[in-house]
Amino acid sequence: MVHVANKLEQALASHQAGQLDQAEQLYREIVRLDPCHADALHLLGVAANQRRRHADAVDYIQRALEQMPGFAGAHFNLGIAYDALDQSAEAVESYREAVRIDGQFADGYNNLGRALARLKRFEEAADTYRQALALRPDSFEMHYNLGNTLYELGRREEAVASFENALAQNDSIAAIHNNLGIVLKDLGRYEEAAACFERATALEPRFGEAHNNLGTTREILGAEESSLESFRTAVALCPDRADMHYNLATAFQQFNRYAEAKTHFERSLALKPEFALANSNLAVLLQTEGKLAEAAEHFRLALKNGPSARRQIQLATLLAPVYESSAQLDDCRQRLSEDINRLVDQGLTLDPAVETIPTQFYLAYQGLHDRRLLERFNKLYRSSHRFRDTNLTRRNRGVGRIRVGFISNYFTDHTIGHLNRGLIAKLSRERFHVTTLTPVTHRNEMAQQIRDSADAHVELSKDVGEARNRIEAQELDVLFYTDIGMDSVTSALAYSRLAPVQCTTWGHPCTSGIETIDYYLSSKLIEPDDGDAHYSERLIQLQSLPTYYFRPEVEPASRDCFELNERTHIYLCPQSLFKFHPDFDAVLAGILAADPEGEIVLIDAPHSNWINILRRRFERNIPSGHTRIRFLPRQGYRSFLGLMSVADVMLDPLHFGGGNTSYQALALGVPVVTLPGPFMRGRVTYGCYTKMGMTECVASNAEDYIRRAVRLATDKSHRRHARNKILESNNVLFEDDGALTEIERFLAEAVDNIADGAQTI
Repeated sequence: MVHVANKLEQALASHQAGQLDQAEQLYREIVRLDPCHADALHLLGVAANQRRRHADAVDYIQRALEQMPGFAGAHFNLGIAYDALDQSAEAVESYREAVRIDGQFADGYNNLGRALARLKRFEEAADTYRQALALRPDSFEMHYNLGNTLYELGRREEAVASFENALAQNDSIAAIHNNLGIVLKDLGRYEEAAACFERATALEPRFGEAHNNLGTTREILGAEESSLESFRTAVALCPDRADMHYNLATAFQQFNRYAEAKTHFERSLALKPEFALANSNLAVLLQTEGKLAEAAEHFRLALKNGPSARRQIQLATLLAPVYESSAQLDDCRQRLSEDINRLVDQGLTLDPAVETIPTQFYLAYQGLHDRRLLERFNKLYRSSHRFRDTNLTRRNRGVGRIRVGFISNYFTDHTIGHLNRGLIAKLSRERFHVTTLTPVTHRNEMAQQIRDSADAHVELSKDVGEARNRIEAQELDVLFYTDIGMDSVTSALAYSRLAPVQCTTWGHPCTSGIETIDYYLSSKLIEPDDGDAHYSERLIQLQSLPTYYFRPEVEPASRDCFELNERTHIYLCPQSLFKFHPDFDAVLAGILAADPEGEIVLIDAPHSNWINILRRRFERNIPSGHTRIRFLPRQGYRSFLGLMSVADVMLDPLHFGGGNTSYQALALGVPVVTLPGPFMRGRVTYGCYTKMGMTECVASNAEDYIRRAVRLATDKSHRRHARNKILESNNVLFEDDGALTEIERFLAEAVDNIADGAQTI
C-alpha cells in the first residue's frame, strides 16, 4: 500500500506539472495493482477529460463513484464529461448530485446552471446561478452566465444589471461587453450598445461577432460608412458565416454598390442555401436590375424556406424598371393584374401596422391609369392599428398651433428634399408647429438644413410598430406624406390612422389608393380635366404649384467639363432611366433623323443592366441613330446643374416627365420640350410653362415634339429667344408666397373640418 501511495503522489506531481502521459501511466499502474482505487480511477477520468477522451472519462469516473459515491468532485467532473458529449440531461444529474453532497460548491452550481440553460430550462438555470453567486458574489463568470440566462428569459433590464456586475468584477473580457451591447441594442439604447461593441473589438480585435454587432448598430445610428467597415472586418474574420456576408451585402446595397452586394448575397447563399432572407433580398436586387426571371426564382426559394405573405406579394408583383419593349410592358401589366386578383381572392393579407410592405414604385412609369389596380392591390394590406383619438386635435386642445408632421425617407439632397424644404422652412410659425419625421437621418448639408428649419425632428425606427408609437407621441393634427410608394417604412405607416388629417402630394405623382389618406395635394396647373377620377383621395387643386421651391444657384460650366463637342447639338434628357417608356423611342429616333448633328445625352444608371436593356432597345428602334445616344456618368448636384446649363435643349420624357429637373432647367433658362400626358405625372413641366405664360416648348403631339426640339437645338436665334423668355418669366416658379398661402389655408381648413365633424376619420 505504501508503494501505491508513493505512485499516487508521483502521479499527482506529474499531473500538476502538465506531464499527462507520465501521470496517466502511473494512474494505470495503480489501478492494475488496485482495481478499486477510487482516487486513481477519478484522476484517470480527469486526465481523459483533459485529453478530450470524454467517453473514457465517463467510464473511469463512474467506476470511481462506485467506490466513493459521496465524492462531490467526482460527480462534478463526471458532469463535465457528459457536457462535452452533449449529454446535458446526464450532466444536470451529475452536477445536481455534486451540490447536494456539497452545498457550498459554487462551481458545481455554476456548471449546473449552464447545463440547465443548454436544456432551455432557463428559470431553473437563473435560480441556480443565483445560488452560485450567493457563495461567490465576486465571480464575473457567474454574473455573466446569469446575464445570458436572463436575456433568454426576455428580462433585459435584469440582464443589463448582471452584465454590468460582471464588468465591475472584470472589464477586460470582450464577450461580456459584446453581450451587454446586444441587450442594450434590443432596448433601443444604441449609442451605449455601440460603445460596448467598440470596447469588445478593442479588447479582442479578431472577435468577428462583435464587429458584426457593431456594424448592425452603427447602421441603425445612421453611420453607414463605419457600419460597412465593421461588416467588412467581420466577414474577413468569419468568412464562413452566411449571416455576416448577408449583413455586408445589405450595407453595400445602401451605398448603391450593387455588384458587391450581389457577390455577398451569393456567398451567403453558397454557405446557407436555405437562407430565406438572403434569397429574398437578392431577389429584390435582381428585380431592380431588371432580371425578373432570376428574381422570381430566388423569391420562390425564399418562400420555400420562409413562407410569408410579404414574399408572396413580392413574387406576384414583380415589375421591370426598364422594359425591353411595349409588349413586355403589356405582359407585365397583365400578369400583375391577374396575380393581384389571385392573391386577393385567396384572402391573403399583410398587416402594415407591424411590418414594412412591398411598394409598387415602378407601376407609375407604365403610363397607364393606376387607381383601380392600386385600390385592388391595397386589399392585400389590412392594418390592425386603431387610432388613438385622445387629446390630439385642435378640437380637443382648443388652443395652440396646428401641429403638422412632414414624413419621408428622402429629406436630403433628393427630389423630395428639394420640393419640400421650402414648405418645411416657410410655413407660418404663428399658425403651425412643424415636425420632420424620417426613418433615416441623412448626414449632409441639405438634410441638416431641413432638420434645422423644422420646430422638431423625429428619427423614426425602421420597426413599423415603434415608428407608429413615435409618431403618435407627437400628437399631430396633420401627417403629411410627401411621397407614398417610394419607401417601404413610410408607405406601411400610411395604412394606419396616426393623425386626424393625413394627406399626400406629388413626390410620387400617383394616387396612393389607401383609405386612410384623406387628401392629395396637387394643382389646377398640372391636373387634366378628369383628374378627380385618378385619385382615391380627395383631390385638392391649388391655383399655384404645390411647392415653395428655392431658386438653385449654379456655377458656370463648359462642355469641356463633360467632354461634349461645342459644335454638336446637345439634347439632354437627364432623367432616371425607368422614365424611358418604349413610346419615347420614336421621339428620340425622330430627333436624331431630323438633326444629323444632334446628340442625345442621358445619365448612367446605378444598374448596368438598365443601360444594356436600353441600348438593345435603341438598336432595334433607332437603327440609324442609336450611336448618337450617349450616357454620361452620374453627377453630383453642382455638376448636374452645370451639365444642364451647357445643353441646347432638354427633353421631357413621355408619360412621366420631369419635376425637380424641370424647375432646375427653367431656373437656368434651358428650354425643356414637353408633351403633356393624360396624367399629372406627365404634366408638371407643362404646368410650369402655364404658370410662366409660355407655350413655345409645349408640343401637341409626338411629331410636334420632334419639330420643336430640333428647331430649338438648331436655330440659335429661336433658342436665344426661348431662353430669354424663360429667364424673364421663371421668377413665378420660385419662392412662391401664393403657393405657401394656399397650402396654409388648405391645412387649416382640413383640420377645422375635423373639428367641426365635417369629415369622418
